Amino acid sequence: MRKLSTLTAALLFCGFTGAAAQTTTEGTASVIPTDGTFIRIKTTSASYSAQPYLFGINNNISGNKGNGRVKIAVTDLTDEDEKVETIFWYKDSKLTAYANGYYLNNTGGAGAQCTMNTAAGTNAPITFAAGTIGTADQSFTLKYASGSRYLYANYDARNQYFADAYSNTSSEHCNFVYEAVTSLPVTIGETGYSTLNLPVAVTIPDGVTAYTAAKNAEGTYLTLTSLTGTIPANTPVVLQATAGTYDFTIATGESTTADEATTNALTGTTAAETVTASSVLTLQNVDGIGFYTYTGTELKGFKAYLTNNAAAGATALKFDNTVTGINGATVDTAAPKAIYDLQGRRVSKAVKGLYIINGTKVLVK
Repeated sequence: MRKLSTLTAALLFCGFTGAAAQTTTEGTASVIPTDGTFIRIKTTSASYSAQPYLFGINNNISGNKGNGRVKIAVTDLTDEDEKVETIFWYKDSKLTAYANGYYLNNTGGAGAQCTMNTAAGTNAPITFAAGTIGTADQSFTLKYASGSRYLYANYDARNQYFADAYSNTSSEHCNFVYEAVTSLPVTIGETGYSTLNLPVAVTIPDGVTAYTAAKNAEGTYLTLTSLTGTIPANTPVVLQATAGTYDFTIATGESTTADEATTNALTGTTAAETVTASSVLTLQNVDGIGFYTYTGTELKGFKAYLTNNAAAGATALKFDNTVTGINGATVDTAAPKAIYDLQGRRVSKAVKGLYIINGTKVLVK
């Protein structure tokens, strides 16, 4: 990945003046982001002096003209949710929201609207071009693939912003600037676990452990192996940490390591994916933390999951030879086992408690 210089804190739609907001790619001034980078987008000062950001979510404001359309709002990026919601992955002419994996879309036609959704078809591809406000290196326009329309920063009578689609790029409201994102915030909830899949390599922050996963031969539990220093690009992982938000710094020049990729049972998403109910396992807190059958039909982007093993039902998490939970039908009852209690006495059956099973300490709930 080519390194982009850091831009000023906010990005907005429309014409922008001032060299401080320009991005340099290999020494050449450019206002158009590089393919395969995380960015934020905002209006220019020529359109709105407050320079609100584009969000990767739709408005949910009853009675607002922009209800259901892509959110634009002023933020100083101190709120953790807003830091996440304003990040986009720009790849293959698509803008994918880091918050959920939804694509920036145009509904098409004369009454076209700007929305975030899972459709990756004819409306999702976008084209960046030099802006029409000020000099060519001060802003960009963003054209949708359908309808000959452009991203437009609009607002209603109550001065609430929203993204729209418009046909005239001469309007300052169709011109924007962007900033490169150098770190990705990840929130880990009260359970202390989450999953992550990123198309770029990132440095593991202090206080966080990242694991790849390997299934046992019967597919009844996972062995988690910790990574050191960096999570390679396109490597889905389980994260463990005290509840909080952590910044994962993008590590330029790093890529997937073959050994880690081939032994990892996890599958990752970038864009949101539609799945058949009960066809995958996701990280949940049902009877303890584990991968359980997912009954929904949509997976968020930038997350990890397991393909379902109908015979197992749920999968236990195993950390460095210690299983932290065996849930439901996760024990391989068909395989012969040597079971001992903690006093070293062999027993015929493991009930609730700690045991040594085939040389591994296991907690049976």
